[in-house]
Amino acid sequence: MPDHSLLADLVVTYAIALALLVTLARLRVPGIVALMIAGVVAGPSGIRVIKTPEEVEMLAEVGIVLLLFTVGLDFSLAAMRQIWRTILSAGALQIAGTAAAVAVVLPLTLKVSFQLALFIGLFVALSSTAIVLKGLAERNELASPHGRVTVGILLLQDLAIVLILLLVPILSGQMTLAAVPMALARALLAIAAVAGGSRLVLPALLRFVTASRRREAFPLAILVASVGTAWLGSLIGRPCSISCRSCWPLPSPSSSAKRPWRLDRCSRR
Repeated sequence: MPDHSLLADLVVTYAIALALLVTLARLRVPGIVALMIAGVVAGPSGIRVIKTPEEVEMLAEVGIVLLLFTVGLDFSLAAMRQIWRTILSAGALQIAGTAAAVAVVLPLTLKVSFQLALFIGLFVALSSTAIVLKGLAERNELASPHGRVTVGILLLQDLAIVLILLLVPILSGQMTLAAVPMALARALLAIAAVAGGSRLVLPALLRFVTASRRREAFPLAILVASVGTAWLGSLIGRPCSISCRSCWPLPSPSSSAKRPWRLDRCSRR
């Protein structure tokens, strides 16, 4: 008989999530918190429906990719370009200010080294893109002024992750400053390859898809592009979610109205 263990694990996990989501809703607990609790219960530290950390990591990566895909369909990249100065200044100030505050407070209170305090501060400065986007989407605030600024800062933080990961071996003494330019060049080359490839291939893919005049094909094509970009990024050593962010936000149905692959053409007969 075929092995249905993975399917059974997913069914049990979804059932736990559904039960907690409905139950905790009566206590006005946010849905994202209920889902996080469900993950703890079903994970390796709970009843071990999902038994290994590797399985948890893979499911989390797939979930983030799908979340970015669904949010990207409704997000306007053109609107974010209008406030890029605000995003750049506010995002840089938030990351630098948080990291500096933690780097000053921790050595005074916990007697840790400055390098470790700075390392912790840089990661404390980062927000969870998945949780924040989920909260904004639930409140229908993605298109609001503060929602656009928030999403822009989140994207800036995602790009900053690459630089922060480069600082890890430097702060730990495993990499000399002389090796930093080459490591930075490789990281930027990987980002440029994934992002540039998605920008070049995606328009051609969408024009090919809309030529079929099937409206359902558009979101499916974006899904293939999102997961495919994440997979290609993982082949060169980048996490799937970060690779997906390199080509996000993707063209949305609303923003595609002014482009050659307009969705209204899909409905023509």
